[in-house]
Amino acid sequence: MKQHIFLVFVLSVLLCRECGAQTVSYVKKAATLREVFAEIRNQTGYGFFWQEGLVNDRLTVDANFHSVTLDSLLKTVLKGTGLTYALVNKTIVVRDAPASGQLVTDGKFNISGKIIDEASGNGLANVTIRIKDSPVISQTSSSGEFSLTNLSEHAVLLISCVGYQGRELKVMPGMLIALKTLVQPLNEVMVSTGYQQMEKATATGAFNLVTAGDLEANSSYNLMERLNGTVPGVSFDLLTNHIQIRSPNSYLGQSSESMPLVVIDGFPAIENKLVDHPGTSLERTMTPGTNNALLNLFNPNDIQSITFLKDAAAASIWGSQAANGVIVIETKKGRQASPAISFTGAISISPRPDPDDLHQMNSAQYIDLEKELFNANIFQDPSVNWRSPAVSEAVQLLFAERNGKLTSAQLDNALNQLGQVNNRSQIKKYLLQTPVTQQYNLSVSGGRNASSYFLSGNYSGDQTEYKNNESSTCGFQANFQTSFLKKMLSLNIGMNYLHTGSRMNTAAVFALSPTSLGLRPYELLADVAGDPIDRYLSFTKPVVDSLANLGYYPWTYNSLDELTASQTSYRTNKGRLNAGLKGQLTDWLNLDLSGMLQRNSTRMNDLHDQTSYFTKDLINRATFNDHGNLIYGVPPGAILRTSNTDWRDWNVRLQLNMDKTIARNQRIIFIAGTDLRELKGEGHTGTSYGYDEAGGTSVPVDVTVPYRTYLGGTEVLGSFDDFVARPVTRYLSYYSNLSYFFHRYLTLSGSLRFDDYTEIGLERRRRARPFWSSALGVDLKNSILNDASFIDRLRWRFSAGTGGKVPVGGNARSTYMAWGNDALSKLRYGSVIQPGNESLGWEKTFMLNSGIDLSVLRTRLNATLDVYFKNTDGILMSLPVNPTYGWSFLTYNTGKMKGSGVDIGLSGQIIRKQKFSWTALLNLTYMTTKVTDSRFGTDGITSPAEVNILSGYPVDRLFAFRWAGLDHNGQPVLANASGEQVPITNTGSLRFKDLRYMGKSQPPYTGGLHQYLIYRNFRFSARINYYLGYKIRYAPVDMYNLPTGSGSVGYLSTSSALATRWRRPGDESLTNVPGILHITTESQNRYLYADINVIDGDNIRLDQLSLNYAFSSSILKKLGNLQQFNLGLAANNLGVIWKKTAASIDPLYIPGATFGGLKPAPAFIISASLTL
Repeated sequence: MKQHIFLVFVLSVLLCRECGAQTVSYVKKAATLREVFAEIRNQTGYGFFWQEGLVNDRLTVDANFHSVTLDSLLKTVLKGTGLTYALVNKTIVVRDAPASGQLVTDGKFNISGKIIDEASGNGLANVTIRIKDSPVISQTSSSGEFSLTNLSEHAVLLISCVGYQGRELKVMPGMLIALKTLVQPLNEVMVSTGYQQMEKATATGAFNLVTAGDLEANSSYNLMERLNGTVPGVSFDLLTNHIQIRSPNSYLGQSSESMPLVVIDGFPAIENKLVDHPGTSLERTMTPGTNNALLNLFNPNDIQSITFLKDAAAASIWGSQAANGVIVIETKKGRQASPAISFTGAISISPRPDPDDLHQMNSAQYIDLEKELFNANIFQDPSVNWRSPAVSEAVQLLFAERNGKLTSAQLDNALNQLGQVNNRSQIKKYLLQTPVTQQYNLSVSGGRNASSYFLSGNYSGDQTEYKNNESSTCGFQANFQTSFLKKMLSLNIGMNYLHTGSRMNTAAVFALSPTSLGLRPYELLADVAGDPIDRYLSFTKPVVDSLANLGYYPWTYNSLDELTASQTSYRTNKGRLNAGLKGQLTDWLNLDLSGMLQRNSTRMNDLHDQTSYFTKDLINRATFNDHGNLIYGVPPGAILRTSNTDWRDWNVRLQLNMDKTIARNQRIIFIAGTDLRELKGEGHTGTSYGYDEAGGTSVPVDVTVPYRTYLGGTEVLGSFDDFVARPVTRYLSYYSNLSYFFHRYLTLSGSLRFDDYTEIGLERRRRARPFWSSALGVDLKNSILNDASFIDRLRWRFSAGTGGKVPVGGNARSTYMAWGNDALSKLRYGSVIQPGNESLGWEKTFMLNSGIDLSVLRTRLNATLDVYFKNTDGILMSLPVNPTYGWSFLTYNTGKMKGSGVDIGLSGQIIRKQKFSWTALLNLTYMTTKVTDSRFGTDGITSPAEVNILSGYPVDRLFAFRWAGLDHNGQPVLANASGEQVPITNTGSLRFKDLRYMGKSQPPYTGGLHQYLIYRNFRFSARINYYLGYKIRYAPVDMYNLPTGSGSVGYLSTSSALATRWRRPGDESLTNVPGILHITTESQNRYLYADINVIDGDNIRLDQLSLNYAFSSSILKKLGNLQQFNLGLAANNLGVIWKKTAASIDPLYIPGATFGGLKPAPAFIISASLTL
């Protein structure tokens, strides 16, 4: 009873405080409660809320009130009804009066309630209910009901459910809680430009937002793979790590100059990428190679959101850096709550790749190719001259038979046995491995009073399909926020550190390449005992053995030894520190001082020990035999090449922010500020000869002194290690952005930015340029279509503006390159490699965008449509000039091009039930370009290889010869535009008009279809991506690895299609693969650039299937009161499900001799995440 009296007392005090000042007058006989509540709403502005069925017209009262307080009136009209009320903000909640027994001891009480879907009114099952700042957790029943016991009167409920917007509510008896679905276009969804946060619902620009939840739905190791196909207008090339936002503004296609700007926590990142391969980007520093190991430059688990800025209104505030679009990454911040500890982990395993995907000949077919060349006397007999290079085992047998050492029968028997050998199983066993990726993340977040924090640590590793190739990453992220002086000042500090280590070895990829180090189909790696088999390249075995007896290193090669004899490693340390201090001047004006310091340091070690073929070959060639005394021009021992690069980037920003309501329905948001930035790099290289890894010592070498070679001639080592690269770029910017809102129906916005940068020799009027944007947004639904009940939202956007790019690749002053020291005079020498141009300026892009945002059927169907046009002027080009100036080419602003496209995004809830929902997302992107500079004409173009930039065509145009078959010698015959045949002997009669335009080499239509199905605690998703409307140049035969003269050495092309080549007159009616005996450079080009070798690239692929299970609250309690525990299974890279071409290839992964030649195998992922 005491507790009951105390609770009534507390409620009365609270209600009197809120309602005591409000008075109401109302007189009416037999007024229903609904009528009384309506009159109270009219006179006081208070709203009412009650559970359905609780208040009905049978409850009446004789109202006779004159200037009574709201509290007194409510108590009077509810007396005897079994109802009571509570005031929550400006809403009066009517509910059943507490029954005896609800209150428990010590001021605690029990509550019950129900959680429903706001749209359907159905109860929601498995909704998680947490008590704020408490470990207590519960979950709703199948009908949406819940009950909690022993609660404090001040307890706050945290409500969360998959697919719904979470809520935070103070407890009260008889709670009825309605949740809104996440697909509803809520005003509170925020996007970031890097300078400010804004409501997506009222923004005038073309934004796309990817949240942390979207990223967590895909457990792929590759951040770009998680994003692929999810954002209209943005394409991700997973093979090259290139990102393209809308149509390009450059003739260079996929290059670093066409990448969008990447912004991290408000400032440009040093590396303009999301994912990278091992290496260094500093000019003139050493990058001997890379591999396909992936390095995420940003930990996906630390990302709160990624906003893609696509049009002028969204991106132009970044001015000179925004022409290619902007990617804004916001890292996670803490929140004022009890500490929450989260762990996520995922392991991905793929089967070893299959060498058969390279489409190579078998051993018998390759021997047949060698026999044909042998019979044409293409090979040189190594027994005639000791300096002749070694030949293959099959060719050795052929020479043995010709020289009388074997009979014809013995030769046939030996070649038949050799033809049965297949090295693919050994390649798979010794050179390839099971790709495995791992990623683990541990984070803790929380806060209290005016401070919050977020801390995380992560580790990830990537073991690629090639042996001795791997990478790993570990790092941490820390964000702190606090406010003081009654929140007049707020401080935020962020720190990030990332260490990456990579190991690269080229033995496997060289073994699969058409080079002198490549394996012929019958060449094994190891014998039956597993011992490596040596191969002889530069000389035959007798010559190598003889040289070894003289003291030379064994001049042999085998891939297995090379796996450990040569190794390139990269070690990179990356740090980022950002801080911001904001002062609140008034309730609508504040001043923000912020900055970021970044530093990236990379050390490369390229070590070749004295057993590696690289070292043995260099030392042997630099060793002279002086009557049995070996004189070394290169000291014996290992060779170590090093490269050290260091990038430092600092930014400082002062910004004024205004957000003021100037009238009842008018609002102005204004920012203005200045940016200072300096990006500085430094790099140098070194080479150590005679290196002893154990002792860390090397032998000094004067690289300018000539040495005698093994043949008695002279050479010098030379060096490019005697310089230090120190690029520096500084930026100064002034910017502003103004947005005006009227009734939330109309939005006007504009931005202006003034950019300057350092370029020695350029006048300020050429360096410093203004960039601007203006935009309009109109809410058509709430302004002119109020009566269209089926439309939930309809908004039109329009924007125009400019962006630009610093003239990278050109210089105002002539560039001198120092080549080193002259071998005789010892003096430095060099040359002017690029003439200067004092008229250089920005590349400038003008953009127009018009968009529609639509939601219908109670937000079950949502759509966005954007149409854009771009015009770029002043593209930097290197074009011919009068050679009497001293050089033949000059770089200047001259190129022009146009771009346009359409971005469409559709999302819909096909089924939305209590226990089951089905949501589909469809993205469609179309883009095209056109070169508009008339100077890039067709004069002098006679071959597709000469088509570079062409006026009137897209930048990714693809031309081909018109194929007319083979002649009686098996050589290509072409056709001109009139259909007349052009034989191989008539090489000068073709003109541009005779070439055939095939289409675009990049897909103009791209997108993705995503399906999400949720049943109880299970969540299933499927993702399909598509690439349509483009062509691929794919020649089944690598003609450049076939002899074009009277001799041939080394590895030949192993393309399986070569087995169907022309061999004798008459075969021209059966095949299009040229014969190999009369090949010339002209015939190679004719075949490789023929239209028969251009195929359709259109393909649709299944990129991911995933299944996740979220454990219920009852199980979580048994596991130790976990807040959340999910398990997931996924399969990625499942491959093509449809393609237009009949060729047996994957259009995205053309077989070749690069790390991308082997298409990625499917990856099977198991993941787990939990929160304490």
